[in-house]
Amino acid sequence: TRWASGGRADSHRLSVAPMLDCTDTHFRQLCRMLSRNVHLWTEMVNQDAVIYSHKEKPQLLCYGHEEHPITVQLGGSSPERLARAAEICDAEYRYDEV
Repeated sequence: TRWASGGRADSHRLSVAPMLDCTDTHFRQLCRMLSRNVHLWTEMVNQDAVIYSHKEKPQLLCYGHEEHPITVQLGGSSPERLARAAEICDAEYRYDEV
């Protein structure tokens, strides 16, 4: 991961689970305001949506800087396309974890 846990493996004991139509950027920002020690996750994003739509619909993967640490959750059935989607999330959106 890109974020430092301060040497403690359990620095984020609470994770906000990815919930469809709930864990959007606004909800995650609210969770972050409640606690700095929450590990945030995105909703599941389909591999093909990332590969084929991320440039036309950047809001699909956008997040605020205050949401770190944040993990993007990808879904799909093709290891090659999942790898490509992970590369995009890492290189272009700089998620802390994929």
